[in-house]
Parts: sequence; structure tokens; C-alpha cells
Amino acid sequence: MTHLPDIHRLLPSSPDAEKGVLSSFMLSPVEVAQVCALEGINAGKFHIPANAKIFSAMMEITEKGTPVDFVTVTTALRDAGCLDSVGGAGYITELFTFLPTAAAVKFYTAAVNRADLSR
Repeated sequence: MTHLPDIHRLLPSSPDAEKGVLSSFMLSPVEVAQVCALEGINAGKFHIPANAKIFSAMMEITEKGTPVDFVTVTTALRDAGCLDSVGGAGYITELFTFLPTAAAVKFYTAAVNRADLSR
């Protein structure tokens, strides 16, 4: 299943920080996209393949100028044929409700960067 960590990538990883970035993105997409760009966060930074796919979908939605929300993210993932492989609509809902605010996004992006051994 693609929502599990990639066994071929070395640890460390930070699954909660990855979820924090994605949840923050759902809550404040424009601001978080800017922070991710400044901090060098891209899909390749995510240890969990499902999170990488979700991040890519959110970035594509943002680049098109479309609002990032539950409907647009699930639709984009469904259209790409990968909604089920990333955990389905249930996981997207979990991301949306994981955090109450996007205020700590810099903490999460820093943790994702620290967990990335490809740098």
C-alpha cells in the first residue's frame, strides 16, 4: 500500500510533521505554499509516498489558482487515479482535522527538512 512509509528510504522520518505540513496546507493554502517554497519543501521531501502525492496535488491546485479544500483535493486525487492508494477521502478528512491552525507550519517544515536524508 502506498500510504505506508517507503521501505527503501532510510530513516529518520517524521510522519507527524508531514501530516502537519499537509494539514496546515488545507487550513491556509496560500501562506503555506509560500512557506514551503521558501523552506525548499517539495514532494521529494516526504518519506510517506501517499503524503508526497497529496502534497503534489495541493501544489498543483494552488498553482492553478483553485482553492485547496476537501473537495478540490479529493477530486484531483480521484482524477489522477490515486485517491484510494493515498488513504481515500477518510485520510484527507483526517488531514483537514489534524491541526486547529496552520500557525506552526515552519516547525513542521523544519522537521520534514531534518528528516530528509537526500540533502
